[in-house]
Amino acid sequence: MNNSIKYKKTKYDGIYSYQVDGCTRYRVRIKYTHEGKRKEHSKQGFETTLSAKAYKLEVESKYVSNDLAYIERNRTFGQQWDSLKKRHIKDEIWNKETATTNCDRIKPILTYFENKPMANISQSDVENMIEELYEEKDYSQETMKGIFKLFLRVIEDAVDDGYIKRNRFKKISYRKQNWKPKNKLIDINTYHTFMDLAKKNLRPDLYRCIYIAAFGLRRAEVYGITQKSITFLDNGLASIVINQSRTKKYLDGKDVKTRKSNRIVVVDQQATIMLKEQIEYAKSVKMVHNSILHEDDFIFLTPSSGKPYYIETLNGAINRIAKMIDPNLKLSPHMFRHTFASYASAMGADSLLLQNYLGHVDERMTLHYTHGTQEGATKVMKLSEPLRKSL
Repeated sequence: MNNSIKYKKTKYDGIYSYQVDGCTRYRVRIKYTHEGKRKEHSKQGFETTLSAKAYKLEVESKYVSNDLAYIERNRTFGQQWDSLKKRHIKDEIWNKETATTNCDRIKPILTYFENKPMANISQSDVENMIEELYEEKDYSQETMKGIFKLFLRVIEDAVDDGYIKRNRFKKISYRKQNWKPKNKLIDINTYHTFMDLAKKNLRPDLYRCIYIAAFGLRRAEVYGITQKSITFLDNGLASIVINQSRTKKYLDGKDVKTRKSNRIVVVDQQATIMLKEQIEYAKSVKMVHNSILHEDDFIFLTPSSGKPYYIETLNGAINRIAKMIDPNLKLSPHMFRHTFASYASAMGADSLLLQNYLGHVDERMTLHYTHGTQEGATKVMKLSEPLRKSL
């Protein structure tokens, strides 16, 4: 059994219950003897004991006709991927956007292994695939990392379901020769220089957007801030509920990346002032375009159109300032998020609080401890204050 999940015996022999995102699911485990050897077959993801019992009965009947070995040997990679995909969507482990991304990411793997039995996929097959994808598709190592991680997830799922005995591909390297990882952090001097130039050379609303995004928010999340999501606190700070985002695929907004991303972020007094200024600015922009700013309207608006920022607006502003520092300097909104996380961690932020602040913690804990989340977010924000001390 998968040691990362706690299984509990039910009153039905060979059927176990476990928890996934607060929901109860069931696992079938069948022990049998084949050619004198003790073996085991298991499959999980059943929503009811009735469906688990039906599957158990079906599989046990195949033992009688000696078909099980054939089934296990001939389970293809494509079949396992399809099973995993449907289950993750049904159990809401993946939202629509994540599912779409992973369906695109799996395509090159399916080109090689879709109809191939997983038991027949060798290490050399996988190594050749990686080499050919680098040569023919010219993938970056980051792209290959995502592809290979998804491949391993399908293999682990097959192990959990009992179609193969173990994952034989964990030690295979997806790394590209002579590849150097991109630097995702901004050094403190460059950070302060950037912010100083941005304040002097950008429209005030763009500077405000960058300053607020630099509290560890994803670009899509800062684009998704509305009046309704902001609470001005008695201590002069403000909290922002991160529950909506704007992306290329969802220009009108959608729920944040995953349920785990739903969280509270607390910002400092300077950012609080900026949020108030931005709301007033957004109201004036709307007024110019014969409209009003509603509670659930996005507050970062393009003044010429009165509509929410174009998706690349923030990147364009950041690139403009980066080139003023160094023509070869490349910065992105996500680098500000990484820098915030790295600095807060270096200053002693508790890892669990930091994960919560960044949106990497279990949603059930976040929702259950709402007060603690706000208190924890304030602690993380204050630990990162030296990053902004000269701004």
